[in-house]
Amino acid sequence: MQLKTSENLDATLQSEKVVATRQSEKVGRKFMLEAEMINALQEDEELCMNGVCALYRQQFFSSQPTTKRSKLSNTVKPDDLISARGLAEYLIDGDNEMRLRKSVSEVKNERAEVISQCRRLSVTYSEKLFEIYCSAKDPFFTRT
Repeated sequence: MQLKTSENLDATLQSEKVVATRQSEKVGRKFMLEAEMINALQEDEELCMNGVCALYRQQFFSSQPTTKRSKLSNTVKPDDLISARGLAEYLIDGDNEMRLRKSVSEVKNERAEVISQCRRLSVTYSEKLFEIYCSAKDPFFTRT
């Protein structure tokens, strides 16, 4: 058992502050340009996973029981719709509000290829994601 010295305690508190700051920056992230969002999607694994979930939620909520097709299904390639749906359902993991429930570490341990698939889809459809983000159409993928 290692006793915590004043230095160890200070270092621990400092690292916790850094982690908390990074988490609050993620939550409060604001994109003024689509290019800023694309850069963030390429770097932030959780953001690209959230992006896929947002695309899924919008397709689900905008589809009508009539013969009209959703706006999203008109802009997304059919193969990507199938892929995004499977990925989003995995990431949402049965959540009633369809929020991202899987953590990055869980995904990396269970299905590591999902991260790169989410990144590809979210960057490919960044224009739609930026529209969703700016319009506040999605409560979990919007400006705060």
